[in-house]
Amino acid sequence: MTVTGNDGRLVGSRAWLDLLHAETCWLLRQAGIDAMVLKGPATARWLYPDGGRPSVDVDLLVDPAGWDDAIAVLRAHGFTPVQREFRSDEPAPHSLELQRRDPAQGEQAVDLHRYFPGIEASPEAAFAVLWARRVPDTVARIEVDLPDVTSRALVVALHAARTPASDRVGEDLRRATRALDLDGWREVVALAAQLDARPALRAGLETQPAGRALVDPLGLGEVAVPVHWKLLSTDADQTAVRLDELAHLPVSRRPGQVFRWAFPSPALVRSGDPRASRGPAWLAVAYLTRLGDGVRRLPKAYRQYRSTRR
Repeated sequence: MTVTGNDGRLVGSRAWLDLLHAETCWLLRQAGIDAMVLKGPATARWLYPDGGRPSVDVDLLVDPAGWDDAIAVLRAHGFTPVQREFRSDEPAPHSLELQRRDPAQGEQAVDLHRYFPGIEASPEAAFAVLWARRVPDTVARIEVDLPDVTSRALVVALHAARTPASDRVGEDLRRATRALDLDGWREVVALAAQLDARPALRAGLETQPAGRALVDPLGLGEVAVPVHWKLLSTDADQTAVRLDELAHLPVSRRPGQVFRWAFPSPALVRSGDPRASRGPAWLAVAYLTRLGDGVRRLPKAYRQYRSTRR
């Protein structure tokens, strides 16, 4: 059985995805690289014991010390990074998607995460904390490492803060609020404090009524949520998020940053517009489309940014 995800990509059966999780975890383990399954089976087994949660890819949190080696291992087994040739002045992405064409299943995607957005502790420190809490499990008869339940709940809430419009992510959070009692959520808050993730945790919880009801009992009501996370968690235009980033830069750096946003590296354009991979002409079209969309969205984005700052 296969279904189609919200983004139009083919979603494989759980069996196929379990095999992909097992393969990638086994490859990295054989290479001596620490990695844990972030979502997928970790979320499904906790919140969907009877099935019913489709996935589109494999999400692995990798030890930052083994990041380059992990990419090399997967490349050696047919996976190709989707994003390439980022400029040195562009921030390193929190994850890198790699794809491989499988004759039976079609496109297979693996997201290697060096950190998870919302966690402000350094990637190295955060991984050490989460790795120490890992729990062993098996997927397709292969040993894998999963986050413990407290860590899974934190990931679910942080994911909701970034993708509030996703029905699937919203359902994950609703189920998580029922799966843990108040003491369990207090442990999540304690972990978030250790990882410097309480602002994003509050923003994520507030995307659902059941999560909003937990904010004050958990003592999160006094945690300030930065404008950045307020914008993300209310599904504001990405341009509004950029305006907030710009406001935090020295005035002298703002023109250069605007130019870099308007004309990013070809790799970044290709990652957002598949047409750009067809050749130079299509790359130029993608640049113009991106620029035109940004200009059209600017008035609405500015209003969202101003409203959120108040």
